[in-house]
Amino acid sequence: MKSLFVLVALVAAGALAAEPSPARPMGPRHGGGRMMMTLDPSKLETFDGTIEKVVVREMRRMKGVHVFLKTAKETVEIHLGPAWFIDNQEAKLQAGDSVSVRAARTTMMGQPALVAMDVKRGGETLRLRNDDGTPLWAAWRGCAEPPCRGPGM
Repeated sequence: MKSLFVLVALVAAGALAAEPSPARPMGPRHGGGRMMMTLDPSKLETFDGTIEKVVVREMRRMKGVHVFLKTAKETVEIHLGPAWFIDNQEAKLQAGDSVSVRAARTTMMGQPALVAMDVKRGGETLRLRNDDGTPLWAAWRGCAEPPCRGPGM
């Protein structure tokens, strides 16, 4: 009887462990050891301008690509995504490119920030996030060694 109770307890514990996790909230989340910022698509704004410079910033052992975009009103810094993801896209953004960026305002590490959904240059679009704001690189978790090809420009 005791072994039957243990068997039932083990089966129940296994079933609980297999339960799907609840929906993830918006904001930074960790996946596969990488931080991913999910943005709210209802807060998207469009920024048209010229890229002044493209920079790679290191934050918490990760490298992220940012662009400084000069618009008619101001110069804004926009977070694109992890360097390994951006580097593996066919087209490369560079200073002097005229682009249109859809981005959402958010807060990262206590500071206001702009996070890009996509970047349009001419007839090309560099997609960075799904329609729900989830980063496209989230699907690349299984890719241990870039170059990994996936969605993008």
